Amino acid sequence: MLRSNGQLVLVDFGAAREMTYTYLAQLGGGSSGVTRISSAGFTPPEQEQGQAVPQSDFYALGRTFIYLLTGRQPSDHAVYDSLHNQFHWREYASSLSPQWADLIDRLIAPKAVDRPNSTQEILDALVQVARSPNRVAASNPTTTVLPSARSRSAPGTVSPLPVTQVESPVDRRWMIGGAIALALSLGGIGLWQFTQHQQAVVTANNLRPVRSLTGHTGFINCFAISPDGQSLITGSADFTIRLWDLTTGEAIRTLQGHKTFVNAIETSPNGRTLISGDADGEIKLWNLATGQVTRSLQAHAGPVNAIDINPDGSTIATGSADKTVKLWSAATGTVIHTLSGHSSSVNAIDFSPDGKLIASGSADNSITLWNVVTGKELRTFSGHTGYVNTVLFNLDGKTLISASADSTIKVWDVATGQVLQTLSGHTSFVNSIDLQIDGKTLISSGADETIRLWNLETGTQIRKLNAPPNTRIDYFAISSDWKTIATGRGTRAIELWEFPR
Repeated sequence: MLRSNGQLVLVDFGAAREMTYTYLAQLGGGSSGVTRISSAGFTPPEQEQGQAVPQSDFYALGRTFIYLLTGRQPSDHAVYDSLHNQFHWREYASSLSPQWADLIDRLIAPKAVDRPNSTQEILDALVQVARSPNRVAASNPTTTVLPSARSRSAPGTVSPLPVTQVESPVDRRWMIGGAIALALSLGGIGLWQFTQHQQAVVTANNLRPVRSLTGHTGFINCFAISPDGQSLITGSADFTIRLWDLTTGEAIRTLQGHKTFVNAIETSPNGRTLISGDADGEIKLWNLATGQVTRSLQAHAGPVNAIDINPDGSTIATGSADKTVKLWSAATGTVIHTLSGHSSSVNAIDFSPDGKLIASGSADNSITLWNVVTGKELRTFSGHTGYVNTVLFNLDGKTLISASADSTIKVWDVATGQVLQTLSGHTSFVNSIDLQIDGKTLISSGADETIRLWNLETGTQIRKLNAPPNTRIDYFAISSDWKTIATGRGTRAIELWEFPR
């Protein structure tokens, strides 16, 4: 599914959970009269009989691959012979290497014992596929059937888009990356964010690499540089938060306590407290000196996507996929206001410099301005044609800057809600923005793998720093002196750079 910021994720559908509950009820002897929920063609024989095993997920994975590669449902007579219980799908994916096809056939073996024993076995097989020199017959271009993202078709069908091509190394990376994500998800890790890019070292033009920070075992979802510029803080899909020494690159501390993905982090103005939010809607307050949790709050009914703290550190704001913004007392942990009005996920929030206003950006393509004291909606900023991923007040509080999945950055008049400037140049989602201390220079980054600098007085682009192919700049955090920049997202490492002057 597509997240509110444009990223792709794998999810566990309600039907899958219901199937699990049904199976558990059967084990407990309470299955009488229970209706099973399953997907025809994707559910293995043993699970249909109420006896699922880990290899049952591998069967569904293999059937999913067949659907993605051929555009045909597993129950389609063209690919499945029900009389002999045999598949004939290979002819509809003739550009696939024999090693790939053999692995898929192992995944869909009728007997669970004939399938791979573990997720690790699948991952090992994928590595062998990637290394195989015989992955495709390059001398024989074929027509590969691909699903069209813009096509309209009846439910449960895929409208094929014929594309005559030979599989390229990029195609292989995408399929292997997706396969690993699917295998890990079905193997029990759960929601797994994936990307078509492989992890690689980011070497943007004019950026001098300093070091790479590694240690997380899951994708890094958020990161921030401490107010004193001495530490980098990272939140990950491995459920942990790590503190790093920016000078040495050494890990200072690992904060453990979240039970799911850490999606958002923010430090208090004095740098003593960290607030983190996770995919279960919980927020935690941490003492950064000790690494201890000082308060845990079940804040939202959906994942926490954004966190901010007002300038004096007394009020915490959280934005969520449940479409709300909540204001909290930092001292007591009680809710001050619940701000409702967005029709989709809240992706970004920011307090004004005087702490009297807060702006929220949403996947409904709009920005809403709220009065912090009363909790009342003041106005809506409309003009973006894509998800709003970031909002940021300028230092004087008179203008608001927003970055969107429509590839633009807009500067708004806070008093009137009018667009003052539209900064165009990025060729994909704009994900991060920050301001230099003078409030005149803006830095931005996006899914087009570039960092750009803008003159806000003229609305013109000053510089563009490019990344080589197959790298991830995407999101960034920059020190207050603009000497060190951290880039990453969607990998397990953060790259540190000396920012060029």
